[in-house]
Amino acid sequence: MLQNYIRLQGDAFLTNHDTDIEESVLRRYDILCREIESHNYCYYILAQPAVSDREFDALMEELQRLETAFPGLARPDSPTQRVGGAPSEGFKNVRHDIPMLSIDNTYNEAELRNFDARVRRALGKDTLRYVVELKIDGVSISLRYTNGILSRAATRGDGVIGDDITANARTIRECPLRLHQPTESPEAALPGNDLFEEAIDAPDTVLEVRGEVYMTVAELERLNVEREMEGLEPYRNPRNTTAGTLKSLDPRQVARRRLRAFFYDMVAGAEGINTHHEILAHLKAIGLPINPNYACCDGIDEVISFCAAWQHKRHELGYEIDGMVVKVDDLKLRHLLGATAKAPRWVIAYKFPADISQTRLVDILVQVGKSGALTPVAVLEPTPLAGTIVKRASLHNFEEVERKDLRVGDLVEVQKAGEIIPQVIRAIPDARPNGTQPTRPPLQCPACGSCVHKDPEGVFYRCLNTACPAQVKEKLEHFASRAAMHIEGLGPALIEQLVDKGLANTPADLYSLTTEVLVALERMGKKSASNLIIAIDESRQRPLHHLILGLGIRHVGARTALALATIFGDLDTIMSASVETLISIDDVGDAVAKSIKDYFEVDENRIHIEALRHAGLRFTASSAPASSDEKALTGKTFVVTGTLKCGSREEIQARIQDMGGRVSSAVSKKTDFLVAGENAGSKLDKARVLGVKVLDEDAFLKMTQSDRRETT
Repeated sequence: MLQNYIRLQGDAFLTNHDTDIEESVLRRYDILCREIESHNYCYYILAQPAVSDREFDALMEELQRLETAFPGLARPDSPTQRVGGAPSEGFKNVRHDIPMLSIDNTYNEAELRNFDARVRRALGKDTLRYVVELKIDGVSISLRYTNGILSRAATRGDGVIGDDITANARTIRECPLRLHQPTESPEAALPGNDLFEEAIDAPDTVLEVRGEVYMTVAELERLNVEREMEGLEPYRNPRNTTAGTLKSLDPRQVARRRLRAFFYDMVAGAEGINTHHEILAHLKAIGLPINPNYACCDGIDEVISFCAAWQHKRHELGYEIDGMVVKVDDLKLRHLLGATAKAPRWVIAYKFPADISQTRLVDILVQVGKSGALTPVAVLEPTPLAGTIVKRASLHNFEEVERKDLRVGDLVEVQKAGEIIPQVIRAIPDARPNGTQPTRPPLQCPACGSCVHKDPEGVFYRCLNTACPAQVKEKLEHFASRAAMHIEGLGPALIEQLVDKGLANTPADLYSLTTEVLVALERMGKKSASNLIIAIDESRQRPLHHLILGLGIRHVGARTALALATIFGDLDTIMSASVETLISIDDVGDAVAKSIKDYFEVDENRIHIEALRHAGLRFTASSAPASSDEKALTGKTFVVTGTLKCGSREEIQARIQDMGGRVSSAVSKKTDFLVAGENAGSKLDKARVLGVKVLDEDAFLKMTQSDRRETT
């Protein structure tokens, strides 16, 4: 192994041989790159993981150590390039050699039949073979490979000129940095097979492919949980979030968003291929992921049947589709049909009708968050939508309410953005009752009566009274949450009592509570009170990053809190850090650094922090964290889905991670357990097909309560 080889050579070898790399080092480096990419191929293309996550991570760590020791080794197709490099100042323009044309749309069966008749008439054919694919609701991308190595990635742009997003594309796992040599069997590229070495040799050619970058519903949900914790407005749908992510000038941020991709066409390097279904097979063979849910259809009747089937099944997917794409299979016939200035004549998109429900807007409530932001919330007459009953929907901000002219009493259209977030699309003015009034932002906080101020450079209205009871309750709830200090038993109802009775106004006040005080509260017995005091006491030993998160610093989520604790080591050092020092951390940008600095410069916040220090909380990062081997869920992979009564999804996930487990967003053969609540949906079906053990809420609680050490 390379580690032994380097150790035998001594430390001087690592510093004196950057430009004179030994053949054995080069050989080990090449093997590592090949093996890691092969494992990525098995995981992302074949859905057949060949090694455990721990084994894969060990290979990546070895590769990273090698590139650090020998900087001259790093090459563009190295798997380490997926983490993202330094931010760029802007995107270069890219001219597409072959324009990325748009696709004409149809919206019903009659229009599909008209398309078929038009194409058959032009070709003089009685019937045609079509390939029908899912229309992924994402962002179009073009990848160019030179000698099998990814050399350029570009957005569609206006179809002729796009943006060079190569650095961002390198972070997407489904965009291979190096292509495989096509083989008769994709499984030939598995590590250890005789064909492995040959399979990953790059073809000496220029190849350009087209595809769609997208974001899963689960990833959007994860991002929105983080944004909620940071006091930010949630993203509305996967497609817009994907587009915004690809336009980010910081590839490191793109890497954290876990974008995915499917590929569907070759516009260069497809010599010798005669049909579209052969293109799809070739793409898969060389290491590019294709969507498996396609069909070869003989005639328009089969096309229509396939489209109709997916119109009903689309909600089973973990990503959004907005229709189907129908393509003439024969490439020679495509050439004969040609294209207009706008779109090819051999392809058509069938757009699904949107899942929209009409209901009555009963009221508009105003919620006050922990940062004082006022968020309007629509109260709706219950209405079925995408498999659930929708009663409420965030209206995001008052500028949005004014733009849509939403009024209490309106008949409104509602849809689920990203199949997750209920969203009010518009009001129906023709059905508006007499006497309705425009909705205006409140002049005073609904919780404390303080004057409301609009953000100078934003859209939010805020209550600036830090003693506002609504803010106090939100802050305490956040502090006690599982992701922060994990004070079990301290829920919203109890916090409301504590604040209303003046028993707790700051997190530090929680550590002065007694059993006698708690017993006097409604629905609080002696046993419950005693258990809560124990939970509060146990929270004093939570790691530093939990405390940082619990402070509720604007823009600071779990990832940033962990980075701050790890790098600085103690809270006092973080408090005294300059903006420049904070910005140097990967997870901290300008806005986050300023927010951290501003928070610690407020005297009131420093007083609260000193009170927490006096209460005995940990202000220093643990130098010797508990071994993961001691944790009950070590080595187990969980997927959480559905609605659970024992906590929010992020709380459940945090609990799993606290006990050594790994959390994934998608069910696969590598999943050990699926934690399924109500409305579990397609993940439950997939788990059953794959034989993954399913835990209901009671079984999960029994498993996690078997170890009460709280090793985090």
